[in-house]
Amino acid sequence: ELHIILPYPVDRFRELSVASFGDPWLARFDALVAEAASLEILTELPDEAERSLGVAVELADLVAMGQCVRNATVLNSRPKALTITAKDDEPRRQYKTWSDTGHDQFTIAVSRKADHKSVAMMSEKATQEIAAILWVDHSELERLLSLPEGAHDFQRIGDAHYRISTDLAELIAAGRSLLHDKANSRISFLIDIMNPQKPATSLLEQAGDMARASGGGAIMTDHRSAMVLTLQSAGLAIEEIGELQSARGPLSLWSVA
Repeated sequence: ELHIILPYPVDRFRELSVASFGDPWLARFDALVAEAASLEILTELPDEAERSLGVAVELADLVAMGQCVRNATVLNSRPKALTITAKDDEPRRQYKTWSDTGHDQFTIAVSRKADHKSVAMMSEKATQEIAAILWVDHSELERLLSLPEGAHDFQRIGDAHYRISTDLAELIAAGRSLLHDKANSRISFLIDIMNPQKPATSLLEQAGDMARASGGGAIMTDHRSAMVLTLQSAGLAIEEIGELQSARGPLSLWSVA
């Protein structure tokens, strides 16, 4: 089966990443979308500016790779990656990310046309990055001080604290450390594209909603974050537990322990 994950709505992705390569590619793209068993769009939140192409594609790739690993586990099979690249192109970061998992990888190197533009070349520089929010609801400051990073890295918002980092592995380890210290902690972990210095209000609200939905014993996260963690963090117990009705609509809720 073909499952497609796009960083933008279909029409916008078609315009940004397909149309510039000519009508034959538009026809191929439309045929694939029509044949897909599923199509997932990584939607932006209402108060966000449109994400730059390079980082948006990177997040979609990470989610797709995580779903591949999870699907293979469910089917008792083995995940495999096929990358088609230009002979002289430097591999994108996602290529190394998959290589580091140790799963099978196959590469086809082809000659590109002289006027070829890669996704990296088409992407403007942006302040947005793939980062994570660790949200701790109603936590005493002393508990945060017990972390190696200390409480100075956490921001306070109401009765909760949050921390943002591009080091996803380190941040989820901090959350698990807090959970180990106090099992009934209400903690959430949200991976998305953001400006780490000024995250969108809606992202912070989503992190808070997920933490408050927790009954303790696990870190709450959403579907895209769960898939990225499935790819990058071996040894975690990641399970879908239901759906959270939020102000922005239904949100798939997952637990990480």
